[in-house]
Amino acid sequence: MKPVQSQDDLNKIKSKAKEKIELSSGETCVRVFVEMGSTGIALGARRIFEKIVDTMKAKNIQNVEVITTGGSGCCAYEPIVRIKKKGVAEEICYTNVTPTMVDEIIGAFA
Repeated sequence: MKPVQSQDDLNKIKSKAKEKIELSSGETCVRVFVEMGSTGIALGARRIFEKIVDTMKAKNIQNVEVITTGGSGCCAYEPIVRIKKKGVAEEICYTNVTPTMVDEIIGAFA
């Protein structure tokens, strides 16, 4: 990556990063983020991730991207699942998630 030499270079980088963050690509309408830092994994985040994916497949839910992220530093609230809907500024955040909560979480966007 070449060094930033102008405001235009910085704006281009910002624009590319924003495209990755926003839900403007393809058919994706919802992104579900499962935080999988070491604490999250120790508290069952991998099980939560797998249950979300399996439930979505079983219900044939499409246009949803499930993404793993690192931890946010809020270890006391792990596992954490965040939902970002296209065109909505706010995220929905679930904390201390258990496998029994997956249907409720999917219901928030399906």
